[in-house]
Amino acid sequence: MYELVKRISDCILAVILLCVLLPLLFIISVLILFDGTGGPIFSDDPERVGKGGKRFRMYKFRSMIPQAHNLLKSNPSYRKIAKKLSSRNCKLPSKEDPRVTSVGRFLRRWDLDEIPQLVNVIIGQMSIIGPRPYYVEELMKLKDENLEFLVNTVTSVRPGITGLWQVSGRNELTIKQRLKMDAEYARERTVLMDIIILIKTPIVVLFRIGAW
Repeated sequence: MYELVKRISDCILAVILLCVLLPLLFIISVLILFDGTGGPIFSDDPERVGKGGKRFRMYKFRSMIPQAHNLLKSNPSYRKIAKKLSSRNCKLPSKEDPRVTSVGRFLRRWDLDEIPQLVNVIIGQMSIIGPRPYYVEELMKLKDENLEFLVNTVTSVRPGITGLWQVSGRNELTIKQRLKMDAEYARERTVLMDIIILIKTPIVVLFRIGAW
């Protein structure tokens, strides 16, 4: 019953939000199109891992230069950034990452780059609320660190646009802390927990709690 209610609620809320935000989606698309970097409107990030380990493309407005993920590995000028990411084991603040565009910094500040994921929700690849979807390489690394049980727990449910991690520290947490929190949600999720997370999300976004 929980799964049925959640899926119906997800679809209804996602459709309503997309309709309401349509003018904003158009404005953001134009800003990205003319940001001077010559890249696509949507992010070209690698695929993410969804429920049951299935890979999917997570739709996001592009907030970085084109091929930002690949450049981190192949371009020597980004070696220092790659080292920082590896040592911190979490995301870098936008102001410290030269790959983030000027438009991208604004989008990230207010989480506007995440809006297209409502399409993933309607398709059935994501939920409004759930564990944040991981990259394939992130989960492989976590499995190598003997955290396979937590990884399997997290990927037993649909990933979400927002979730327990996002309203409980977010970028201030390491990826291992995030994984444990996501696994906790996957094990204990209830309608009440989802409602609390949904209420907390706009507060976290507006007051920039744990966000960079």
